[in-house]
Amino acid sequence: MSAASLTWVCLLAGGSAFIVALVLAGTGRRHARALDDTWNEPQKLHRTAVPGMGGIAMAAGVLAGAAAVQVLAGGVGAFWMLLVCMVPGFAWGLIEDLTKRGA
Repeated sequence: MSAASLTWVCLLAGGSAFIVALVLAGTGRRHARALDDTWNEPQKLHRTAVPGMGGIAMAAGVLAGAAAVQVLAGGVGAFWMLLVCMVPGFAWGLIEDLTKRGA
């Protein structure tokens, strides 16, 4: 894969993540229950309520980049397998953010 192709893949992945993040931030009132507003939990580092949906934007960027590499290079089989293996962790994090009941 050439350097120019790799640049386009990175721009596509970053742009996809940015657009999804903008959409999530713009529709924040609809998913306000996903705000990270619990203060007594051991994993909490923020001083104000922050959206807990940033992982969705990051996942969109990774998937867009992987799809672009698949199209341009013709194969990223092992990487797709890694993404499939990451789905349970991603799903659990999303459930935890939405329900606030995951320890």
